[in-house]
Amino acid sequence: MKIIKKDVIPSTNEFIKEQYESLDNYTVVTAKYQTSGRGRTTRIWESNDSDNILMSLLIKEFKERTDLNLLSLVASMSVHKFLSKYINNLYIKWPNDILVDNKKICGILLEGKMNNNSKMIVIGIGININQTTFNEDINHLTTSLKKELNKDFDINLLTLELSEILVNDIEEFLNGSNIFLDYIKSKLYGINKQIEYTRNNVLCEGTILDIHTDGRLIVKESDQILYINSGEIKIKR
Repeated sequence: MKIIKKDVIPSTNEFIKEQYESLDNYTVVTAKYQTSGRGRTTRIWESNDSDNILMSLLIKEFKERTDLNLLSLVASMSVHKFLSKYINNLYIKWPNDILVDNKKICGILLEGKMNNNSKMIVIGIGININQTTFNEDINHLTTSLKKELNKDFDINLLTLELSEILVNDIEEFLNGSNIFLDYIKSKLYGINKQIEYTRNNVLCEGTILDIHTDGRLIVKESDQILYINSGEIKIKR
């Protein structure tokens, strides 16, 4: 595992996507600040300079397991395991957010290129560590290690610790392990709860039942059992 540290770049994911052919498998790219950091569905990822973990991991060797949905869950498990060393009440919100109670502390973005000429997946991770204030519209929905524990953390040490956990878990997954599924189910946010979600551009309601072995969310909607590939879920209050 090689770690490339940057002060300011547009995006750690974009850096790897542009440079991946010359980078080694399991290269980690970190940044103190991103000028164009992104979350899922084109959202902006807000982060103060030098306050948080902003990193991406390159995967170029797959041993035939290249499923983005499953790798997303593996990454979620890795981050949950890492953060659980420091804080309690952590949940995995499908498909790949980490929450402290009901507040978001981490987002994960997977992007890939799969064709006959090249294969690569980049896992982008943003974790709120030392930042304590966020934009007004999300401040009540967001937290960080410092907000929860009232102390500062060494970003470089935490990034190294997380990177080692992540690479180890991915290696186990690529070698055939499915242990992550049981882990995800045991930490799943909203299990057996009523949720709202969008399906075919229509707002729907259902109950989370489980996660399928292929990573899809299993939801009961009225008398139907549905398998959800992607989307945003919200627990009904």
